[in-house]
Amino acid sequence: MIKIGTANIRGARIGVSLGAGTSDFEIGALTTTDVGVAVEVRDAPRESLLSSLGLPPSTPPEVVIEALTLLKGVQSAPIERQVSALRGSRLESMLSVGGNLASIVSLLLPLLQK
Repeated sequence: MIKIGTANIRGARIGVSLGAGTSDFEIGALTTTDVGVAVEVRDAPRESLLSSLGLPPSTPPEVVIEALTLLKGVQSAPIERQVSALRGSRLESMLSVGGNLASIVSLLLPLLQK
């Protein structure tokens, strides 16, 4: 069980963030000041990211990290060069039917901006 007794959170984008499926938690006295969202229940990011990329849920995180590393060096290049950078990578070999590298590039590039 997750228990938060008394908490005073100031100047945060998110006060308390709970993973999807968290059902056993208790929050006592929570005071927030200058907080965007007091309590957030988020989606399971790994599954939603992987499925949005057309990758199976069993895809190791290292495969996505490797792809991001490859793209980092060519993020300002034309899409053809970006796709070429991912050819032969472990990410390409894990694509499900219908997944293509060009669409994955467009989904991964914004992650490099964060």
